[in-house]
Amino acid sequence: MKRYLLIFSILFSTGKVFSQQSPIFNNHFESPDINNPAFSGSKTYNPLVIQVRKQWLGFQDAPFSSNVSYSGAVNNRSALGINFVHDVTLPSQQSEMQLNYAYHIPLNDNNYNLAFGIGAKLLYYRLKFDISDIPPGQDPAFNVDLVDEFTGDASAGALFYSENFYFSYSQTNILESAFNTDDGKGFKLNNGYRNHYYDVSYSFNIIDNDWHLQPSIMINSNKNRTLYNFNTRLHHLKNKWIGTNYRSDNTIYFAFGFDLNDISISYCYEHSFNGNIMIHNYGSHQIGMTYKFVSELSERHISFWDY
Repeated sequence: MKRYLLIFSILFSTGKVFSQQSPIFNNHFESPDINNPAFSGSKTYNPLVIQVRKQWLGFQDAPFSSNVSYSGAVNNRSALGINFVHDVTLPSQQSEMQLNYAYHIPLNDNNYNLAFGIGAKLLYYRLKFDISDIPPGQDPAFNVDLVDEFTGDASAGALFYSENFYFSYSQTNILESAFNTDDGKGFKLNNGYRNHYYDVSYSFNIIDNDWHLQPSIMINSNKNRTLYNFNTRLHHLKNKWIGTNYRSDNTIYFAFGFDLNDISISYCYEHSFNGNIMIHNYGSHQIGMTYKFVSELSERHISFWDY
């Protein structure tokens, strides 16, 4: 019963299957270049980030997302990055590969910097119903093999940052690429709506440079909705932290992270109070791991805080 409740909730309530939007990862500061390519090369190390997210634990075939990204400086100004994202939200699957380029400009001796970035994305989308999930009878909106297509899109962004502060703006799905462009195959056109991201954060030294408080606000908007994320992290000695976030769709999450030498590990628990389906699950869980590769270029490169 839970499986069918999940399928119909996804198809007719959230609209995720047919809106062709990228999955949302919590702890967005771990891999910010997913939403803004200008973040590529902005750290004092080259991060290899691995993230997995299991949504709505307790439901069979609940959404599962994963991400692998790497970025780093190639000289004192330029940086490259690559992201792989795979999202399974049955009956749909979506994969993305994005290549990023960023150019960083130092503005003065106080380490205020400006960066611009562009990204090119290849997307693969598949919508396939299991024969057991299709209602009896002939309905053109339901068939076993509905969509199996590739398309491309682009992103661009700007980033103003220093050692303890950043402000960024970016757009993803700039081309608003669509699948099912011929007839919708029983559904409305599957457009990837253009997303606008505004992100600002500041790190405050609160106790002898051992403790830092880092509040941030991120706004994500497209033609259908606007989401506000209010996030706060408390850092200790730059190698461990705890945090909380409230998102304006009545979602909260709690997270923590710590360093083991050059590896950072994080965990996030999320719970949504939006919709009747939420009382039937045990929340969403995300685990992240970041490998920090330090190179001569990344050490010379201008960057904001390294934790």
